[in-house]
Amino acid sequence: MRSEADVTAVVAVIAPLDTIADDAAIVRRTLRPGRPDVLGELAPEYHVFRKIGARFLSSFAFEGGRAVQPLLAAIAVFGGIGGDRRKPLPADVPLGHLERRWSRYVFTDNSIDRSYYELATYFILANALASGGVWGTLSHIKRPAIRRRRGGLLSRFSAEQR
Repeated sequence: MRSEADVTAVVAVIAPLDTIADDAAIVRRTLRPGRPDVLGELAPEYHVFRKIGARFLSSFAFEGGRAVQPLLAAIAVFGGIGGDRRKPLPADVPLGHLERRWSRYVFTDNSIDRSYYELATYFILANALASGGVWGTLSHIKRPAIRRRRGGLLSRFSAEQR
């Protein structure tokens, strides 16, 4: 027969008990009736975006229509900062891309919470990429070019369509 200490030791090998307790608290909050405050729980995950965000944004050149120009301007600001947290956001940082649901997190005490501003911009970029409002042209990643000459991929495809 196993004791409670044996089970605890096995579980602790998989994940620290503090992590399991934190995850259980998030699950309890999420299961409560009403709308969960998912955005409010993103701040602890910001370190992941901070590590990969600048590299991701510098790997692509994003383009889009007139409606997404404020978002593209915000991405350009991040490109100018280059992921350096020591550099402050400019005084005229673009705000036109922010959705209303992010407002209470981004605007705090008459200032902009940089962590939530960056998170909001990344999530809005993800939605714009998924919807096709923004697209990325490859800039630092190489891919094989489609040949347009006779015998290339396009000529074979058009021949099959005939």
